Amino acid sequence: MDAGNRRAFTLIELLVVIAVIAVLMGILMPALSKAKREAMGIFCKGNMKGYSLALQMYLQDNDDRFLNPWALYFSQPNKYPDEDGNPQNRWCNGAMDLTQFPQRGGPFFTSYLKNAKAYICPTFKRLANSSFGQTNVAKGVSFANKFGTPALYKPWYNYSMNAYLGPKGQAALDGQFARAGQVKHPEDLVVFTEESCFLNEGYNDQGINDTYMRPLPVSNAEAAVRSKGNRWAVKPGPPPDGVGMFADIIAGFHHAPSANPVAGRGTCVFLAGHVEARSRMDTFGLLWPK
Repeated sequence: MDAGNRRAFTLIELLVVIAVIAVLMGILMPALSKAKREAMGIFCKGNMKGYSLALQMYLQDNDDRFLNPWALYFSQPNKYPDEDGNPQNRWCNGAMDLTQFPQRGGPFFTSYLKNAKAYICPTFKRLANSSFGQTNVAKGVSFANKFGTPALYKPWYNYSMNAYLGPKGQAALDGQFARAGQVKHPEDLVVFTEESCFLNEGYNDQGINDTYMRPLPVSNAEAAVRSKGNRWAVKPGPPPDGVGMFADIIAGFHHAPSANPVAGRGTCVFLAGHVEARSRMDTFGLLWPK
Protein backbone atom coordinates (compact mmCIF):
# COMPACT_ATOMS: atom_id res chain seq x y z
CA MET A 1 0.00 0.00 0.00
CA ASP A 2 1.19 3.48 -0.83
CA ALA A 3 2.27 5.27 2.34
CA GLY A 4 0.45 8.34 1.18
CA ASN A 5 -2.89 6.46 1.29
CA ARG A 6 -2.54 5.32 4.91
CA ARG A 7 -5.17 6.87 7.16
CA ALA A 8 -4.14 7.97 10.65
CA PHE A 9 -6.37 7.57 13.70
CA THR A 10 -8.65 10.49 14.26
CA LEU A 11 -8.93 11.98 17.73
CA ILE A 12 -12.44 10.55 18.10
CA GLU A 13 -11.26 7.04 17.20
CA LEU A 14 -8.41 7.31 19.68
CA LEU A 15 -10.80 8.40 22.42
CA VAL A 16 -13.09 5.47 21.60
CA VAL A 17 -10.18 3.03 21.95
CA ILE A 18 -9.19 4.58 25.28
CA ALA A 19 -12.79 4.37 26.50
CA VAL A 20 -13.02 0.69 25.54
CA ILE A 21 -9.77 -0.06 27.37
CA ALA A 22 -11.05 1.79 30.45
CA VAL A 23 -14.28 -0.24 30.41
CA LEU A 24 -12.34 -3.50 30.11
CA MET A 25 -10.07 -2.49 32.97
CA GLY A 26 -13.10 -1.63 35.08
CA ILE A 27 -14.45 -5.12 34.44
CA LEU A 28 -11.19 -7.00 34.92
CA MET A 29 -9.66 -5.22 37.91
CA PRO A 30 -12.29 -6.29 40.49
CA ALA A 31 -12.00 -9.87 39.26
CA LEU A 32 -8.21 -9.75 39.47
CA SER A 33 -8.38 -8.18 42.92
CA LYS A 34 -10.77 -10.89 44.10
CA ALA A 35 -8.51 -13.59 42.68
CA LYS A 36 -5.55 -12.09 44.54
CA ARG A 37 -7.49 -12.03 47.83
CA GLU A 38 -8.56 -15.64 47.34
CA ALA A 39 -4.97 -16.65 46.60
CA MET A 40 -3.85 -15.00 49.86
CA GLY A 41 -6.58 -16.92 51.70
CA ILE A 42 -5.32 -20.19 50.22
CA PHE A 43 -1.77 -19.29 51.24
CA CYS A 44 -2.96 -18.54 54.78
CA LYS A 45 -4.80 -21.87 54.94
CA GLY A 46 -1.58 -23.60 53.94
CA ASN A 47 0.26 -21.82 56.74
CA MET A 48 -2.25 -23.02 59.30
CA LYS A 49 -2.12 -26.62 58.10
CA GLY A 50 1.44 -26.50 59.42
CA TYR A 51 0.04 -25.52 62.83
CA SER A 52 -2.42 -28.41 62.71
CA LEU A 53 0.37 -30.90 62.02
CA ALA A 54 2.55 -29.39 64.75
CA LEU A 55 -0.31 -29.69 67.26
CA GLN A 56 -0.96 -33.36 66.52
CA MET A 57 2.74 -34.20 66.94
CA TYR A 58 2.91 -32.19 70.17
CA LEU A 59 -0.12 -33.97 71.65
CA GLN A 60 1.34 -37.37 70.79
CA ASP A 61 4.63 -36.50 72.47
CA ASN A 62 3.09 -34.88 75.57
CA ASP A 63 0.54 -37.37 76.85
CA ASP A 64 -2.35 -35.66 75.05
CA ARG A 65 -1.78 -32.41 76.98
CA PHE A 66 -2.23 -28.99 75.40
CA LEU A 67 0.64 -26.53 75.44
CA ASN A 68 0.43 -23.35 77.45
CA PRO A 69 -1.08 -20.65 75.18
CA TRP A 70 1.53 -18.23 76.52
CA ALA A 71 4.21 -20.56 75.10
CA LEU A 72 2.94 -20.74 71.54
CA TYR A 73 6.03 -18.96 70.25
CA PHE A 74 8.25 -17.75 73.07
CA SER A 75 10.05 -19.41 75.97
CA GLN A 76 8.49 -16.96 78.44
CA PRO A 77 5.61 -14.46 78.50
CA ASN A 78 7.47 -11.95 80.63
CA LYS A 79 9.97 -9.46 79.30
CA TYR A 80 13.43 -10.80 78.56
CA PRO A 81 16.31 -8.93 80.27
CA ASP A 82 17.52 -7.59 76.92
CA GLU A 83 14.07 -7.09 75.37
CA ASP A 84 13.09 -3.54 74.49
CA GLY A 85 9.48 -2.63 74.00
CA ASN A 86 6.27 -4.00 75.49
CA PRO A 87 5.93 -7.82 75.26
CA GLN A 88 2.42 -7.17 73.92
CA ASN A 89 4.06 -5.78 70.80
CA ARG A 90 6.14 -8.85 70.03
CA TRP A 91 3.93 -9.67 67.05
CA CYS A 92 5.29 -6.60 65.27
CA ASN A 93 8.67 -6.08 66.92
CA GLY A 94 11.36 -6.95 64.40
CA ALA A 95 13.85 -7.59 67.20
CA MET A 96 11.57 -10.39 68.50
CA ASP A 97 10.98 -12.06 65.13
CA LEU A 98 11.74 -15.73 65.82
CA THR A 99 12.44 -16.38 62.16
CA GLN A 100 15.47 -14.14 62.63
CA PHE A 101 16.15 -14.74 66.35
CA PRO A 102 15.06 -18.36 67.06
CA GLN A 103 17.00 -18.53 70.34
CA ARG A 104 14.00 -16.98 72.13
CA GLY A 105 11.62 -19.63 70.88
CA GLY A 106 9.84 -21.91 73.33
CA PRO A 107 9.66 -25.73 73.08
CA PHE A 108 6.59 -25.74 70.83
CA PHE A 109 8.10 -23.32 68.35
CA THR A 110 11.58 -24.86 68.42
CA SER A 111 10.58 -28.53 68.19
CA TYR A 112 7.27 -28.49 66.32
CA LEU A 113 6.49 -25.18 64.65
CA LYS A 114 9.86 -23.97 63.44
CA ASN A 115 9.43 -25.47 59.96
CA ALA A 116 5.98 -24.02 59.32
CA LYS A 117 5.70 -22.10 56.02
CA ALA A 118 4.97 -18.81 57.76
CA TYR A 119 3.45 -17.40 60.95
CA ILE A 120 1.52 -14.54 59.40
CA CYS A 121 -1.24 -14.27 56.83
CA PRO A 122 -0.21 -12.12 53.83
CA THR A 123 -3.54 -10.28 54.02
CA PHE A 124 -2.99 -9.47 57.70
CA LYS A 125 0.54 -8.30 56.98
CA ARG A 126 -0.72 -5.86 54.35
CA LEU A 127 -3.48 -4.55 56.62
CA ALA A 128 -1.24 -4.29 59.68
CA ASN A 129 1.22 -2.23 57.69
CA SER A 130 -1.52 0.26 56.86
CA SER A 131 -1.89 1.58 60.48
CA PHE A 132 -5.72 1.59 60.26
CA GLY A 133 -7.43 0.66 63.53
CA GLN A 134 -4.48 -0.96 65.23
CA THR A 135 -4.07 -1.53 68.95
CA ASN A 136 -0.99 -0.26 70.82
CA VAL A 137 1.13 0.51 67.78
CA ALA A 138 0.82 2.28 64.46
CA LYS A 139 2.69 2.27 61.20
CA GLY A 140 6.26 3.45 61.55
CA VAL A 141 6.57 2.85 65.29
CA SER A 142 10.01 1.66 66.34
CA PHE A 143 11.38 0.03 69.44
CA ALA A 144 14.66 1.18 70.96
CA ASN A 145 16.88 -1.79 71.67
CA LYS A 146 19.54 -2.00 74.35
CA PHE A 147 22.09 -0.44 72.01
CA GLY A 148 19.88 2.57 71.41
CA THR A 149 19.16 1.81 67.77
CA PRO A 150 15.60 1.33 66.47
CA ALA A 151 14.12 -2.06 65.71
CA LEU A 152 11.68 -1.44 62.88
CA TYR A 153 7.99 -2.16 63.09
CA LYS A 154 7.68 -5.56 61.39
CA PRO A 155 4.51 -7.65 61.73
CA TRP A 156 5.62 -11.29 61.64
CA TYR A 157 2.86 -13.35 63.30
CA ASN A 158 -0.90 -13.14 63.71
CA TYR A 159 -1.92 -16.70 64.54
CA SER A 160 -2.86 -17.18 68.19
CA MET A 161 -4.04 -20.02 70.43
CA ASN A 162 -7.32 -20.72 72.21
CA ALA A 163 -6.83 -19.37 75.76
CA TYR A 164 -9.41 -21.77 77.21
CA LEU A 165 -7.09 -24.74 76.59
CA GLY A 166 -4.00 -25.69 78.56
CA PRO A 167 -3.07 -25.76 82.24
CA LYS A 168 -4.92 -23.84 84.93
CA GLY A 169 -3.51 -21.09 87.08
CA GLN A 170 -2.02 -18.97 84.31
CA ALA A 171 -1.89 -15.20 84.54
CA ALA A 172 -4.97 -13.78 82.79
CA LEU A 173 -5.92 -17.31 81.71
CA ASP A 174 -7.71 -20.27 83.23
CA GLY A 175 -7.49 -23.36 81.05
CA GLN A 176 -10.73 -25.30 81.06
CA PHE A 177 -9.34 -28.47 79.51
CA ALA A 178 -5.74 -29.58 79.90
CA ARG A 179 -6.02 -32.65 77.64
CA ALA A 180 -7.36 -33.12 74.14
CA GLY A 181 -9.24 -36.23 75.23
CA GLN A 182 -11.51 -34.11 77.45
CA VAL A 183 -13.01 -32.38 74.41
CA LYS A 184 -16.24 -34.11 73.37
CA HIS A 185 -16.49 -32.58 69.90
CA PRO A 186 -13.00 -31.94 68.47
CA GLU A 187 -14.52 -31.22 65.07
CA ASP A 188 -16.14 -28.07 66.53
CA LEU A 189 -13.29 -26.75 68.68
CA VAL A 190 -10.72 -24.28 67.35
CA VAL A 191 -7.19 -24.47 68.77
CA PHE A 192 -5.43 -21.86 66.60
CA THR A 193 -6.88 -18.98 64.65
CA GLU A 194 -6.16 -15.62 63.07
CA GLU A 195 -6.64 -12.76 65.47
CA SER A 196 -8.03 -9.44 64.30
CA CYS A 197 -5.79 -6.38 64.07
CA PHE A 198 -8.82 -4.08 63.97
CA LEU A 199 -10.99 -2.64 66.70
CA ASN A 200 -14.70 -2.63 66.00
CA GLU A 201 -16.69 -0.53 68.44
CA GLY A 202 -19.21 -2.61 70.34
CA TYR A 203 -17.68 -5.92 69.21
CA ASN A 204 -14.05 -6.08 70.39
CA ASP A 205 -11.78 -3.72 72.29
CA GLN A 206 -8.42 -5.33 71.55
CA GLY A 207 -6.37 -6.16 68.50
CA ILE A 208 -3.66 -8.80 68.52
CA ASN A 209 -1.31 -8.15 71.43
CA ASP A 210 -0.11 -11.54 72.69
CA THR A 211 -0.17 -15.22 71.70
CA TYR A 212 -3.62 -16.26 72.89
CA MET A 213 -7.25 -15.64 72.02
CA ARG A 214 -9.66 -14.97 74.90
CA PRO A 215 -12.99 -13.34 74.00
CA LEU A 216 -14.31 -13.33 77.61
CA PRO A 217 -12.87 -14.03 81.08
CA VAL A 218 -13.89 -17.49 82.27
CA SER A 219 -16.39 -16.26 84.89
CA ASN A 220 -18.08 -14.02 82.31
CA ALA A 221 -18.01 -16.82 79.77
CA GLU A 222 -19.79 -19.28 82.04
CA ALA A 223 -22.43 -16.69 82.93
CA ALA A 224 -22.97 -15.87 79.25
CA VAL A 225 -23.49 -19.53 78.36
CA ARG A 226 -26.02 -19.92 81.17
CA SER A 227 -27.82 -16.77 80.06
CA LYS A 228 -27.96 -17.68 76.36
CA GLY A 229 -28.52 -21.40 76.81
CA ASN A 230 -25.58 -22.64 74.74
CA ARG A 231 -22.14 -21.51 73.65
CA TRP A 232 -23.12 -20.88 70.02
CA ALA A 233 -25.62 -18.22 71.10
CA VAL A 234 -22.89 -16.17 72.81
CA LYS A 235 -22.11 -13.50 70.21
CA PRO A 236 -20.19 -10.23 70.33
CA GLY A 237 -22.11 -7.02 69.91
CA PRO A 238 -24.79 -4.96 71.63
CA PRO A 239 -27.79 -6.64 73.31
CA PRO A 240 -30.19 -8.25 72.78
CA ASP A 241 -28.45 -10.27 70.06
CA GLY A 242 -24.96 -9.89 71.51
CA VAL A 243 -23.58 -10.17 75.04
CA GLY A 244 -21.45 -7.05 74.75
CA MET A 245 -17.91 -6.42 73.70
CA PHE A 246 -15.36 -9.21 73.48
CA ALA A 247 -11.67 -8.67 74.19
CA ASP A 248 -10.22 -10.82 71.39
CA ILE A 249 -12.05 -11.80 68.24
CA ILE A 250 -11.40 -13.88 65.14
CA ALA A 251 -10.18 -11.88 62.16
CA GLY A 252 -12.63 -10.96 59.42
CA PHE A 253 -10.53 -10.03 56.41
CA HIS A 254 -11.01 -13.18 54.29
CA HIS A 255 -14.09 -13.24 52.05
CA ALA A 256 -14.91 -9.78 53.39
CA PRO A 257 -17.26 -7.29 51.72
CA SER A 258 -15.44 -4.54 49.90
CA ALA A 259 -13.74 -2.00 52.20
CA ASN A 260 -14.93 -3.83 55.35
CA PRO A 261 -12.06 -5.95 56.70
CA VAL A 262 -13.92 -7.03 59.84
CA ALA A 263 -17.05 -8.54 58.29
CA GLY A 264 -15.52 -11.58 56.61
CA ARG A 265 -13.88 -14.69 58.03
CA GLY A 266 -10.67 -15.81 59.70
CA THR A 267 -8.79 -19.06 59.15
CA CYS A 268 -9.08 -21.59 61.98
CA VAL A 269 -7.35 -24.85 62.95
CA PHE A 270 -9.70 -27.35 64.59
CA LEU A 271 -8.67 -29.97 67.12
CA ALA A 272 -9.84 -32.67 64.72
CA GLY A 273 -7.17 -31.48 62.27
CA HIS A 274 -9.09 -29.66 59.55
CA VAL A 275 -8.63 -26.00 58.60
CA GLU A 276 -11.41 -23.67 57.48
CA ALA A 277 -12.43 -20.01 57.56
CA ARG A 278 -15.13 -19.00 60.05
CA SER A 279 -16.97 -15.82 61.02
CA ARG A 280 -15.88 -13.59 63.90
CA MET A 281 -19.47 -13.83 65.17
CA ASP A 282 -18.78 -17.50 66.01
CA THR A 283 -15.62 -16.68 67.98
CA PHE A 284 -16.89 -17.79 71.38
CA GLY A 285 -18.69 -20.91 70.17
CA LEU A 286 -15.59 -22.05 68.33
CA LEU A 287 -13.28 -21.48 71.32
CA TRP A 288 -15.32 -22.49 74.36
CA PRO A 289 -14.56 -26.19 74.99
CA LYS A 290 -17.43 -27.09 77.32
